[in-house]
Amino acid sequence: MFKRKIYDIDWQKFTIQFIPVRLRQVRIRALLHSVISPVMHIYSLFINYKIGIEYKLLISPQVCFLEKFLNDHYDFDLRRIAIADPDYKDTSVLYLEAEDDELVMYNEGENEAEGVFYTSAEANGLAGIFIVTIPAELNEHIPVMTAQLKALKLPTTKFEITNG
Repeated sequence: MFKRKIYDIDWQKFTIQFIPVRLRQVRIRALLHSVISPVMHIYSLFINYKIGIEYKLLISPQVCFLEKFLNDHYDFDLRRIAIADPDYKDTSVLYLEAEDDELVMYNEGENEAEGVFYTSAEANGLAGIFIVTIPAELNEHIPVMTAQLKALKLPTTKFEITNG
């Protein structure tokens, strides 16, 4: 992550520095080490918290980072979780409303449609959606994954979790 030496503390050297040279004996070192041990525990909690926050700062709503996050937490070895876009419906504009042209959607002789027509709601309904494909053995983690993805994704996007 962020490599900074500011947080690195060698606790053995740190405790010995407080003892005068004449009094540096094994018993006094052990006593001072036992006095410092609660501080060492709090320090280790702080370092773990710092590493967790740095990892969260690296994750953004981009697809590659969301995939990395999910694979790091749930499928670290095989990395089978994938994020993909849904199949978009091909849309074409028939005419502009201002043109007020007559619509011909099929040949009268053939009596069949020339293509499939979608309303604007149907065609634009898939915008901002992504699909998360997970292996079947990770189904028990779907509620937690959903909560984490809701926290990490952009507010305007939606997602579905499916088995692959």
